[in-house]
Amino acid sequence: MWDRLEVQNEELVAAVQQLKPKARFIVTGYVLKGKTFKELAQETKLTERAAASTYYRSIEKLRIKMEKEK
Repeated sequence: MWDRLEVQNEELVAAVQQLKPKARFIVTGYVLKGKTFKELAQETKLTERAAASTYYRSIEKLRIKMEKEK
């Protein structure tokens, strides 16, 4: 998927790739593909709440990681 995107922040791409596969799937599905948490939950066999929680925890991890990169 990444090879089709113009990478403007290699550190962010590296940080996303370090997420666990399910978390990476949810983050990229929500951000890049515009899927809803309901759709992502169905695809990952999670509840909608768990998919949203995974997304927000992952975003926080990415924020922390990116702050350390500065």
